[in-house]
This record gives sequence, C-alpha cells and structure tokens, in this order.
Amino acid sequence: MIDVVGRVVGSRSPHVTEWHVRRENYVVVAVECERPPMRLIMKLEVPGERPNRRLDAVIAGLVRAQTVVLTFDVIAVDVSRQEWPWEYLIVTQLPGVTWQALYPQLDASSRADAQRQIGRAAAELHTLAFDSFGEIGPDGLVADGTAVVDN
Repeated sequence: MIDVVGRVVGSRSPHVTEWHVRRENYVVVAVECERPPMRLIMKLEVPGERPNRRLDAVIAGLVRAQTVVLTFDVIAVDVSRQEWPWEYLIVTQLPGVTWQALYPQLDASSRADAQRQIGRAAAELHTLAFDSFGEIGPDGLVADGTAVVDN
C-alpha cells in the first residue's frame, strides 16, 4: 500500500502517520513523505465498494474553482486498476484539527462560533451550480442529465 504513494510522488521514504479507516475493502490513511516533503491522505478501495474516487477529484476541482472553501489538492487518482488492484485517491492533507478532535475541547461559545464557520462553508458549497441533474462527468459537467425545470 505505501508503495503506491512512493511510486506516485517519487518518494523513497513515505510512512503512515495515522489510520483513519482500516477495513478489509477500504482504507484511509495519513502518509508523510520526507523527500519531497508532503503530508498526504490516501484512500484505497476495492472497486464497487464506495463511490468512485474520480468523482472526489472532480468535485474538489469544482469547489476550488467556484467557491472560497479550502479543499485538498489532488495528487493522483486512478480507477483503472492497471498497476494496482485497488482504486486510489491521493490528496494533500489540509492543516488543522478534525471536528471530532476539536469539539470536546471547546466551550459553548467557541463551539457555537466554530459551528457558524462550518455553516458558512456548507452554504458556500451549496452555491455550486449545474445545468441539469445527473452524474458528474470527468470534466465537471453533468453527463446524461435531466434538464433543470424552471418555475
């Protein structure tokens, strides 16, 4: 598994810093590389178990292009399984602390402020607009969609 990161980013020294999800058919792991210095998140999965990782990469690009919400950079995505038996997505790890870790440390006022910040980010994500409903294609457009009904 760590060989995927090493090969993709050209690092000889990647190492796991944290397991976020560790299941038989799905893994999410934090990886740190020294050369080049990078902190990454890698998702590996057996095909068909979860949504296509290509879609994660496309949506991240849409979020970056159309909103001010901070999102990861996509380092690599491969759903072909030509080189590895898994689909994988490798992205940059965003700085900060997860909500799960932060929440118990906050007093009521700080928690309310943080929830407002999360709400503003969610509202910004709701501004993403498409011309129709349907599956998002690799170009970020809706492929084979149903036209939006105007009122």
